[in-house]
Amino acid sequence: MSKKQFYVQFSRDIFIFSYLCAGINFSDIANLKLCNLIDNKLVYIRKKTKKKINTPLSNEALQIIQKYSLGRAKTNDYIFPILDSIAHKTELQRFNRIHKVFGKINPALKKVAKLVGINVNLTTYVIKH
Repeated sequence: MSKKQFYVQFSRDIFIFSYLCAGINFSDIANLKLCNLIDNKLVYIRKKTKKKINTPLSNEALQIIQKYSLGRAKTNDYIFPILDSIAHKTELQRFNRIHKVFGKINPALKKVAKLVGINVNLTTYVIKH
């Protein structure tokens, strides 16, 4: 699979995951770790508001988590292949990496919208609304 194809599939999965998890934003998705999975719930501190979020996970959301967390290096406890515990140690490194991947997600979502035949400016922001 090419990088371009990966980002189209990954963007679709992130969009669906966010929708299934009450509109969780991309930055919070990027920072999710395996320790945030507790009894089929997603429990995390929202980066922007510092509020604790506790969202039940549907089977589809769990399948998306499993798809991206299985096979990842045991030293990397991030759920999604956005951040890496070894490569992104400082807050600035994590911010830059999230920004870089985010810059690929929204253009890929436009391709997803085109592929499924909807005429909507599909972005990660759309999910919350």
